[in-house]
Amino acid sequence: MIKSRQYEQQLIDEFLKNLEELPKVRAKLEVEQPLPADAKIDLKVVGKDVTLLVEAKRAGYPRDVQQAIWQLRRAKEALPSHEEIVLVMIAEYLSPGAKAQLRAEHIGYFESGGSMYLPAPGAYCYVENHQQSHLKEPFDLCIPADGLKSSTRFLSIMSGGLGFMNWLK
Repeated sequence: MIKSRQYEQQLIDEFLKNLEELPKVRAKLEVEQPLPADAKIDLKVVGKDVTLLVEAKRAGYPRDVQQAIWQLRRAKEALPSHEEIVLVMIAEYLSPGAKAQLRAEHIGYFESGGSMYLPAPGAYCYVENHQQSHLKEPFDLCIPADGLKSSTRFLSIMSGGLGFMNWLK
């Protein structure tokens, strides 16, 4: 299993690569220490300077997104107010609800499947890619306890390793 910081760095590198593929965009990873977030990226979009503050997670669901939003907003407060700052959450997988929540809060996102949303001033990027990411979304199976009883047992399976949750009665 990849250590957390190494995994975050891989996501950040992938995000940088995708940013640099956009037309008229130059991206440079800041290496100042300590960083107010998982990464700080200096972006030049059509000649305009923008700073991206990035929070990296393995996966993002609405509860994870809310925590990331708080972390990003605290990090933003630590930077000079004259900078144009865009907050961004990156993950290998983001649920549709997480993406909607981030867009509603005007916070950018990137997932390793290729989807990206950047609400940068003077430039707007929205790419919804339905390519499968490495992490599959969990799905639920409903299995009746028996054909006559109304009670149902649920089993949540995470593909890539059978991560069974306890049976619920």
